[in-house]
Amino acid sequence: MKSLKISLVLFSMLIICIIINSLYIYHSAARLSEAACTITDEQSINELENFWKTNKQYIGLSISETQLDHISRLIISIKCNYRSQNDSELKKDIALLIDAAEDIRRYEKFSIENLF
Repeated sequence: MKSLKISLVLFSMLIICIIINSLYIYHSAARLSEAACTITDEQSINELENFWKTNKQYIGLSISETQLDHISRLIISIKCNYRSQNDSELKKDIALLIDAAEDIRRYEKFSIENLF
């Protein structure tokens, strides 16, 4: 009986961790998408880059390294295209970044499939 109680407590803790992780990923992806939509100057790009550098390590606990590198490359490309005033490439990279943020949400969406 004691092992059953311990197992239930551990299972409950696991479910709570999964829920917290899903909420964190959802919030981070929403913030990333919002920051990408509001790029107007180099300061907003720097804020986006700082946000990504700060949260990348925590997001990396759930998201693949490939996806993280893709987002990092997009942010670097956005910064370079802004500096070179290449508007069409800048808009394309912003759209790709928004799409990548949505991919993160989709991968970590809280659902029964993600539990098992």
